[in-house]
Amino acid sequence: MTTITAPAEGATEAMPRGRRPKVTPSPTRTERLEKVRQAIIELPKELADQGFAPQLPAPGPVKTISAPTLDSKTGGWIGHAEEPLGVLLQRVSVADNFSQRPPFDHANDPIYRRLIRDFIAGAAMPESKIAALAQPNKKAESLDDPEVYYSIIDGLQRQYCYGLAILVVWRREQNVTDGLLTPDAWEAFSEVMENHGDTSSAVVNLLSRTMRYEVFYNIDLAGLLHYMVTFNTGQRRMSLPMLQGLRASSCCRDWYRSALS
Repeated sequence: MTTITAPAEGATEAMPRGRRPKVTPSPTRTERLEKVRQAIIELPKELADQGFAPQLPAPGPVKTISAPTLDSKTGGWIGHAEEPLGVLLQRVSVADNFSQRPPFDHANDPIYRRLIRDFIAGAAMPESKIAALAQPNKKAESLDDPEVYYSIIDGLQRQYCYGLAILVVWRREQNVTDGLLTPDAWEAFSEVMENHGDTSSAVVNLLSRTMRYEVFYNIDLAGLLHYMVTFNTGQRRMSLPMLQGLRASSCCRDWYRSALS
């Protein structure tokens, strides 16, 4: 007969010896913001690789929905355009505008968190302002020019929020594990996710959302900087380092060098 002896009352069970499991520290705020930035930059390719290519057609020439307006100050034209978010994400990138407006901690800022939640829930967003640019020291006289490229004048923070919204509905709680969201941010976003069904449908819905923006073309470097300063100084003072950052950004660098030569 086998006798089983119970541990004495109050005794503690000995823990097995060995190395303690290594705990991965949470990313710092700076590290998390850089992770978010890279994830948003790579988002179109990642989505296409995961089967969302039909919602990510290559951007063609911008088609305005009404007659453009002439700006007598700059000699440029301002038109209004609409296109799906899947196209807009490829037309403009946060990578080229980092020096224009270093990003906020959108997911933890109460105002931007509300904007992301509302966007996921279906709210319409204000128009962004986008510049159509030509090669150095030239104006993009037509939006049909195949060499035209685009840069955000105003709406960079909203562009970040659109990318974050897609990451939220696509990767959901995995964003916390990947170091893109804090647990508190995910808890706030998870409430609005309850009404958005499966991941695939939610992503398709966002990528198909019609986005509105103003497009500025036939402008030179002076015109571009005029619009950047005009539309951004009302939100945040543009210090000398920030203006120097604008001059060094990819959308201005070549033009500035050609003007000095």
